[in-house]
Amino acid sequence: MKRRTCFHLVVFGALLLLGAFPMPTHAQAVLHVTPTGSPADDCSTWTDACDLQTALTLAEDGDEIWVAAGTYLPTSGADRSATFQLKNGVALYGGFAGTETDREARDWEANLTILSGDIGTPDNNTDNAYHVVRATSVGSTAVLDGLTITGGHAEGSWPENCGGGMLNDGSAPTLSNVTFVGNTAAGNGAGMANLSGSSPALTSCTFSGNSAGVDAGGMYNYGSSSPSLIGVSFLGNVAGLGGGGMFNALSNPTLSNVVLSGNSSASHGAGMANLQSSPALVNVTFSHNTSGGVGSGIYNDNSSPTLRNCVLWGSTGGQVVDASGSASTIAYSDIQGGYTGTGNI
Repeated sequence: MKRRTCFHLVVFGALLLLGAFPMPTHAQAVLHVTPTGSPADDCSTWTDACDLQTALTLAEDGDEIWVAAGTYLPTSGADRSATFQLKNGVALYGGFAGTETDREARDWEANLTILSGDIGTPDNNTDNAYHVVRATSVGSTAVLDGLTITGGHAEGSWPENCGGGMLNDGSAPTLSNVTFVGNTAAGNGAGMANLSGSSPALTSCTFSGNSAGVDAGGMYNYGSSSPSLIGVSFLGNVAGLGGGGMFNALSNPTLSNVVLSGNSSASHGAGMANLQSSPALVNVTFSHNTSGGVGSGIYNDNSSPTLRNCVLWGSTGGQVVDASGSASTIAYSDIQGGYTGTGNI
């Protein structure tokens, strides 16, 4: 009998390897998070809700994390490197009242769900987290939806001086209905920094009131980073040097139905600054951006952006400035002062 049992086990194991029987898979789970959630609870219901870091630790590929309205800090201590780290296959959804049984029932505009870097002394950003959210080597299945990201203060050594709100490193997460507001960076990309070939996809997101000491108050794209932006707004962001709204260096983002308005920079490209980059813009509006130097709308340095059906109006220091071997291709656009190209007015 023992010999027969061993034979059966060997045969069963061989069939598993050959795919005759499917291997067990993880059943998709919903993890529930509230501001008062306990790490001792299992996150399985709103009654047994946990805290957000616990949910991120427990979540597996295919899981969703439902986050109720309120404010969440990456740590209760003072470790400035603490962050909310995204995971492949895990989606974070904000905007819940804390009673829903259907994700479609949430209201992310009414139920404000805030991820904040304001650790340490409240309302004093000098001890805030370097990055509120961080994505390292994750793909499009890492999802953020219906959240406000604020209070990040990136001021360490590279890359801790970039991406106060969110730092993407070799990653391409998917973001929808996310607001980046009131984040700062001593270096670049106060709202978001995309490094090392990061290409996140953003839909219906807003960057507002973020401030960088060097480049890109809103979004910084560096090193073959080519994010996709649809229906995104950059409003009132500030850069100490260039690219108040967006700064692209060796990167080629695509923008569709995007607004860059009221951004400012001390030197150049208050709306957008491009360095050895070729972004593609369709239905993009630049308005009333202010630069202390030139190219308050778009400033190009060895760059070749393409613009179609765009509006550039009311920005001081020039709507489009092509410097140092740059050549913008602009068609069917409305540009204050005019610009050579097919169908421009």
